[in-house]
Amino acid sequence: MQLHKKLNLRRWFLLGFALVCIALNVVVYGLYEKNQEIQASKQWVNHTYEVIGTANELFFKIQDMQIALRGFLLTGDEKFLAPYHQADKSLDEKYAALATLTSGNVERQRELLRLKSVLEKQRGLMQRQIELRRSGGNFLPQDMKDSKALMDEIRIMNMYIVGDEQKLLNERSRRETKRQRNYMRSIFATAGVSIIGLLFANGLIGFLSLRRLDAEEDLRRTNHEMEGFTYIASHDLRSPLVNLKGFSTEMSYGLKELEPILERALEHVSEEDRKKAREILDVDIPDSLKYIHSSVEKMNKLTNGILELSRIGKRNLRIKPVNVRGIVQRSVDALQHQISTRNIKVAIGELPEVVSDSLSLEQIFGNILDNAIKYLDPARSGEIEIGGIKGRTQTTYWVKDNGRGIAESDVAKIFEIYRRAGINAHIPGEGLGMAYVRTTLRRLGGRIWVESVQGRGSIFYFNVDNVLKKEGNNNA
Repeated sequence: MQLHKKLNLRRWFLLGFALVCIALNVVVYGLYEKNQEIQASKQWVNHTYEVIGTANELFFKIQDMQIALRGFLLTGDEKFLAPYHQADKSLDEKYAALATLTSGNVERQRELLRLKSVLEKQRGLMQRQIELRRSGGNFLPQDMKDSKALMDEIRIMNMYIVGDEQKLLNERSRRETKRQRNYMRSIFATAGVSIIGLLFANGLIGFLSLRRLDAEEDLRRTNHEMEGFTYIASHDLRSPLVNLKGFSTEMSYGLKELEPILERALEHVSEEDRKKAREILDVDIPDSLKYIHSSVEKMNKLTNGILELSRIGKRNLRIKPVNVRGIVQRSVDALQHQISTRNIKVAIGELPEVVSDSLSLEQIFGNILDNAIKYLDPARSGEIEIGGIKGRTQTTYWVKDNGRGIAESDVAKIFEIYRRAGINAHIPGEGLGMAYVRTTLRRLGGRIWVESVQGRGSIFYFNVDNVLKKEGNNNA
């Protein structure tokens, strides 16, 4: 019932978090769209300002031409025509720019066509007045009247265009302001949804952390129970083994005491029965007792191995700087008899120091080196290479040999308890060494793996933390 409630709570947390994430995505997308609208609105506002500015500049140019013309008509001095010609030259450019800016507005294009017609009339009238003044003639009052009428018409048309654009500018500015307000509201909404999302995420993380702590506690309890069960089972198995060994030994002694008595009794039986009894007494019974003894010894070694594995997690680790080269050298020295007898070349490379448990590392190297020697190929000279490299948080060591190698199908088996690679009945061992190494490495924050090619050799890699944490953080 309790588990069902926890699962339902987890589902609600996940559902709520998913809804918050969806809402956040929707709001963020809305923010993006509103930002795009604001940018477009700003562009239109700037465009309208540019239209108004260009229209005013066009009017100012024709106005400058009129002022310069009046100066020339009154004085006849050609220098007054310099600003006239300059304004006249840029008039077409301003008109073209205004036409381009309003190309999407059909009504505005019609107005500009009417403006262009009036501008051309005014320019033509101004040019005629200039030519008349240069020829010494008097300007006509009607021309002045027509020029004023055209200028008033140009002014009115400009005011209409600018006024219309100003209305458009006001509308666009109002829309931009509204969109900016909506954008700010969306930002606040996003912040609110984000806070809710963070609260949900925090709640979910807290819930999952509690679940993880519960699972870790259950795992620790199970491991403790399994360790206790393993110890008790292994310990209880020793009692019948002791009995088997004791009684089989008593049977051996009894058989020796029984032999003289049986010898005298066999004198009174037939030759065939005597031969059969002799075979039972000299061969069958001793062989059976021998098999019992060897099986008891093997079973004793297996139970001792299980006990050793169960004790790995109970021994207190002594964490201190470790001279790994010294450890490897001691392991090699301990195997020196086998190394010398089989003429094995051992090369010790760089072995970085770590802060760890010295005894654990010595047992790890000892097991791996012992295996490397056991599984060397007798058909060629043995070579073993030991080295290591230090990483940012972990150090990796390796033991390389040119032995028999391991078949790909057996690679995963060799780290399991009582499992050995290939056909190796002639090689001593119970299949506990690599299982012991793997379990020990877990306490040191590391792992072990192997790369191997059958018939060419193997490389066993393992890593450990550069600085091993306190005992409570490293139990397997």
